[in-house]
Amino acid sequence: MESMGTKASIFKTVVKVTMYFLLIFFIFFIGTKSYYFGKALFTDAGRDKAPGKDITVTVTNGASDNDVAAELVRTGVVESKLVFSVQCIMYDADFKAGTYTVNTSSSPEDIIQVLSAGNENDTAKNNAE
Repeated sequence: MESMGTKASIFKTVVKVTMYFLLIFFIFFIGTKSYYFGKALFTDAGRDKAPGKDITVTVTNGASDNDVAAELVRTGVVESKLVFSVQCIMYDADFKAGTYTVNTSSSPEDIIQVLSAGNENDTAKNNAE
């Protein structure tokens, strides 16, 4: 009888240790992802170092923040659609239809300002220039 109680106690202990291990792993994983998301979200750096590369981007009439973010990811101007979409909220993006030239070294804030200005063929350049 004691053997069954001992086996059950050992099993419960193993289950608890496993659950704690999984919880610690999950917290570490979420913390790491959150750190890198926050770092990407609040950085002033563009995708590339200056001088970067000029890329022509077309914003269609009625394009949403997500549509513009997807286009910028597709053309290689920004790295993350999610991060740029949140930055659009942070910087009050109001994109105007048109064709724009943006540089891969431009900050997300500069890119949003140019695409929201509505002056076609404006250029987002790196602030360091």
